[in-house]
Amino acid sequence: MVRNKSTVAWAATLGLLAGTPALADDDQPAAAEAAVANEADEGAGTVQDVQDVAEAQDDEADEAFPVSGSLALTYRFNHANFVDNETGDADFGYQFMWLDAGVGYDITKSIGVSASFTVEKELVESFDRAPTLGGSSTRTVRQTQLRDVSLGASWSKFATIPVADISFSAGLGFDFPTSKASQAAGTLLITYPSVSAAWSWNDLSLSATFAYFYYLNENPTVEIDCTIAPQNCEVSGQDTGNPNALHTLLLQTGISYSILDDLSVSMSYLLTNSYGAVEFPDDEFTSEFAQTGQQEGVGTHGTDFRISYNLFEKTRLTAAMATRRSLFTNDGKDRTQPFYDFDSDLHHRTYYYFTLAQSI
Repeated sequence: MVRNKSTVAWAATLGLLAGTPALADDDQPAAAEAAVANEADEGAGTVQDVQDVAEAQDDEADEAFPVSGSLALTYRFNHANFVDNETGDADFGYQFMWLDAGVGYDITKSIGVSASFTVEKELVESFDRAPTLGGSSTRTVRQTQLRDVSLGASWSKFATIPVADISFSAGLGFDFPTSKASQAAGTLLITYPSVSAAWSWNDLSLSATFAYFYYLNENPTVEIDCTIAPQNCEVSGQDTGNPNALHTLLLQTGISYSILDDLSVSMSYLLTNSYGAVEFPDDEFTSEFAQTGQQEGVGTHGTDFRISYNLFEKTRLTAAMATRRSLFTNDGKDRTQPFYDFDSDLHHRTYYYFTLAQSI
């Protein structure tokens, strides 16, 4: 085990917030909203379990080998699998499997570097309503594919508040566009510094993390590869005019409680929003109905509820329910609640996952 067990997990947690398509609405999330809502959080759950297993070994830290590894297998499906549509088939639900792998090296007791990657496989046919995310607008099974590869560095407990017993940690990550979603969006690189605070008392722990994502894009707006999708180019042309994300802000808070030595429960709340890479001018040619100026997303938030059990010393099993959705309803008049998708007929914004994580 390594001295800084959270190195791999922390880099992978933020690293899976990759994929940089465009700003969009609640039913077709994109930019960081899409990454968080549809991709990151199954990985966040996965690496959270790796992190939990790793941190449980901190008592052995001083005698540990400075290199660590982790593997995690996650099965995720959304609530639409249990709801029949008008045709009588529950074919709007999705089911995915992820294999996450990471390796970390401790430079010092508190500073480490890491690398991680994820392989994704869709298990059943589903209706993907977000073609800008690299999917299809028809029912289809995606092929097995590699997500963005992540490199990161972490500095654990670089500062503390002794009286309150609050510790602060920092991280810096880089995502490289090895996924089809990032390549389709023209992403060249994603970088993200972060800072977190943690406090614990007996079996209760509180945490908060803030991260800033910067996207280096090939183009400020989403462009279609007309050789792959010529029918889409006939409709909109090569340049859709839909802005890619340039900045994303993310805030996540969490609380966990150890019921027994090997059994714990936790809840987290996530809030994120993206800002576009292009400003649209307001001139004599602009329609009165057009959006102008700096573009920004409508914001996404959600919750995760987890129960985790240590099967063995370095092996953890987690079951979770999570919801990701826009901050506001489609008409923009009301704030949404983040606990469950009561609003849609399919309840598809709520999903479940099981993760088996092993630290090495």
